[in-house]
Amino acid sequence: KVTILEAMNDILPGFNPNDKAYVKNRLKAEGIEILYNHAVQVVHPDHRLEVTDKTQPEAPQQKILPTIDPVWVTGVTPRCLTKQITTEKLRNNRIKVNEFLEIPNRPDVYVVGDASAATDTKSGQVLPTLGQVAEQQGAFVAQDLFNKLKGQAISPDRSPFVYNDKGAMLSTGETQG
Repeated sequence: KVTILEAMNDILPGFNPNDKAYVKNRLKAEGIEILYNHAVQVVHPDHRLEVTDKTQPEAPQQKILPTIDPVWVTGVTPRCLTKQITTEKLRNNRIKVNEFLEIPNRPDVYVVGDASAATDTKSGQVLPTLGQVAEQQGAFVAQDLFNKLKGQAISPDRSPFVYNDKGAMLSTGETQG
């Protein structure tokens, strides 16, 4: 039996709802269970897992789950620097930025990549922590800095950052796409 423990209330946060639904259905068809809002705290040498079950946020419960072969797969979280900056953030310490990827009221401080909580101009949603987002943000900031050095940065026709989603790829097995 395979069980996925997910600390958040959903999987694949960077993917669109149709892709997420497809993956969930494929996993279910393969007999794979997903436990949402379950955060692993400790993996013991005998493979027992200490888990915090946050399905009822007002009363989280500690559980011990026996396993045979635990496999740990994790995402990326912004580190301590984002915790030290006093500005508006999401719960995971991603810093909210304006349309130019700057901290609001701080045009001298850009935040990009996994630390940035930039909003997609098309959907109004916070952009996912994906490499293609970070690459596009980096190119935008480089051009914006170049313009500032040339004295052209704060013009009224300054263009905001616009993310161009080039698509994503995921695989749920050798015979499935």
